[in-house]
Amino acid sequence: SCLEDFRPLPFIECQGHGRCNYFTTAQSFWLATLDRPDSFDVPRPETLKAGDLRRKISRCQVCMRRHTPVLYLGGRSA
Repeated sequence: SCLEDFRPLPFIECQGHGRCNYFTTAQSFWLATLDRPDSFDVPRPETLKAGDLRRKISRCQVCMRRHTPVLYLGGRSA
């Protein structure tokens, strides 16, 4: 879910070694956001219409690359 723009289709799956598969009808699974009052309720299934997808799809932050400078002192990293 770390794509810049959310698109439910086509679904692209990359295996590495420069090979990606393109599926026009495959299902994909995404993390969904919850309203704060529902955060600790028992999960319930929900079917979303096309217009509701962007409202409910979570945006991950874990794969955002951050450049952190590293200071090297005498062959050891500090």
